[in-house]
Amino acid sequence: RNTESFRNYEADPDDPDRLNNPAVFAIHEDSNGIIWLGTNGGGLSRFDPETGKFFSFVNEPNDPTSISYNEIYDIYEDRSGVIWLGTYGGGVNKFDLKRKKFVHFRYDPNRSNSLGHPIVWSILEDEPGKLWIGTHGGGLDFLDRATGKYTNYRNDPDDPYSLSHDIVRVVYKDTEGTIWIGTNGGGVCRLDRETKRFHCYRNDPEDPFSISHDQIRSMYDSGDGYLWIGTNGGGLNRMDREAGTFTRFNHDQDDPSTVSNDFIRVILEDSDGGFWIGTQGGGLNRMDRDTGTFVAYMNDPDDSTTINNDFVFSILEDARGFLWMGTWGGGFSS
Repeated sequence: RNTESFRNYEADPDDPDRLNNPAVFAIHEDSNGIIWLGTNGGGLSRFDPETGKFFSFVNEPNDPTSISYNEIYDIYEDRSGVIWLGTYGGGVNKFDLKRKKFVHFRYDPNRSNSLGHPIVWSILEDEPGKLWIGTHGGGLDFLDRATGKYTNYRNDPDDPYSLSHDIVRVVYKDTEGTIWIGTNGGGVCRLDRETKRFHCYRNDPEDPFSISHDQIRSMYDSGDGYLWIGTNGGGLNRMDREAGTFTRFNHDQDDPSTVSNDFIRVILEDSDGGFWIGTQGGGLNRMDRDTGTFVAYMNDPDDSTTINNDFVFSILEDARGFLWMGTWGGGFSS
């Protein structure tokens, strides 16, 4: 992989064949090799790597089958090939790829059986047809698509086994099938599916082996007993799941071999074992897990072959082994 050189796709809202919004929050490749981009105001973009062209799906106020909201923060494909979108105000969208239509699952304060909040950060299919949905203040929702029934899990200050915080940024299933919940202020929680209890790990200022920060942005299970957790200001954490302890990797301005920024947005391990970290302001980092050192790839305004923006919010490895990065303000890079 030639990480010394990047190809950048910048946004141009006036060109229908170009990306229409420079902030790319989510990236997903479907089974046909098409790359889908969730943008912050430009809706859902379809990118064909063969032609280099984009096509955007945006909200059309007079079309109830159009996308419900133009800010897309999660793209998830279930086992049946259905694409689900988490939006920043329009709930969940189910995208029918063949008909190019969207079905909306919305928050309705007048109905007990609905999404818990209109802002959705994360979607995960557990068993077929059963979705976990992380919301921004409505806790964690469980949707059984066969019955249409929602079950909502929220923080209860009187119950130590409840969800630790009602803003859920990440819902993640590890290699053993355990579901983990990353919250925005309550650390990370492990869900016991049988008892529906949450066991939560929070920062303890007196314990250097606790998680470094309670605002979670990303998770990745490396398959060797470790769960990697990206935090919003506390750097990168490696959790020993058996011991329940955390090792911290933080930015040190006097040491260029440390992670370049403590705001970790995304973690990806590529097919060659490369370990990539997208940061909020420190560019793209590659970590050597044997030595615990990092190499940063950052934007140089005078060099068009560098990454186009240092706010890296999403990373994808496509079926051909190429890495793609979605940035917050610089569009899309490969």
